[in-house]
Amino acid sequence: MQFGAGPYPLYWPEPRAIASFIQAHPNIAAVQSFHNAGGMILRGPGTESFGEYPNEDVRVYDELGRTGEAMLPFYKYMVIWKDLYTVWGGFVNWTYEGLGIVSFTNELWNDDQYFQSAPKPVEGGEKERRWFDDKLLQRAGFVDWHPYEHPLYGKVELGGYRKDVGRVPPTFLIEEMLHRNALFCLEHAKAMPKVVLGEVVVTELGDGVKAIDLIARNLHAIPTRTAMAARAKTGVPDTFTLQGKGLTVLAGGVRSDRFRPERIELQEKNPERLLRERGVGSRGELRLRWLVRGKADKAVVTYEGEKARKVELEIKL
Repeated sequence: MQFGAGPYPLYWPEPRAIASFIQAHPNIAAVQSFHNAGGMILRGPGTESFGEYPNEDVRVYDELGRTGEAMLPFYKYMVIWKDLYTVWGGFVNWTYEGLGIVSFTNELWNDDQYFQSAPKPVEGGEKERRWFDDKLLQRAGFVDWHPYEHPLYGKVELGGYRKDVGRVPPTFLIEEMLHRNALFCLEHAKAMPKVVLGEVVVTELGDGVKAIDLIARNLHAIPTRTAMAARAKTGVPDTFTLQGKGLTVLAGGVRSDRFRPERIELQEKNPERLLRERGVGSRGELRLRWLVRGKADKAVVTYEGEKARKVELEIKL
């Protein structure tokens, strides 16, 4: 059990309220948590025993994490258990490993941001801190040692650095820290999945049967369903539904070879509503095919997923 976590998961009301909110909103597709300090962009796993995340998801994490390093000087993109320490039941571990949401924890502020470039005027942690306090904080961060009459211990001395020195940025650097981290959050949000439907081809196959082919593309880095969500069957699969008045859907599935339409993963039941547990991958595409019969002059294909906007496309037959 992680120290301070309570006797069981979500024992404390504050994390329980956050968890309840997230579970009630399955459309959440990105999570960002903030701690201080250290200048880190952290992802799971929190424990070595969990094993590595699926490669497809690691590629997404790596892309966003390295972008974050460029946007947040002196921050490092890190794996929690390997580069920091073991965390049992951490927040971003639960949101990804339990819910399949791409999640980061940013540790705000890094002492290297005091000077921002080399060479430093002095070397050594304490010397650097004293120099910065003297020259740029006008000694606001340090309390001179002075005698004090303690009610229990008698004569003592009080002084030294104030409690927040080293854990949070100086006031004049707060705006930059918040600006950079807020923009990293927006970059994370911009990577959330966006599905488009297009490139429709309708082919007459004879005996009143037609083949409808179309491509579903995810334009962004985060998949509509992470590999972790698909593996654990967390949430609900993506769906592609074909409807048309007077139209009978005979078969449907996902084409596995763009050049050979006969190579198709047919769905056994309800071919008019194709289920896709793996969703649409990072900047990926799906080639869908339906075989239909009927006198309808049009049909509508609808995409629905928990983490992406609903999309509809009307097809002329």
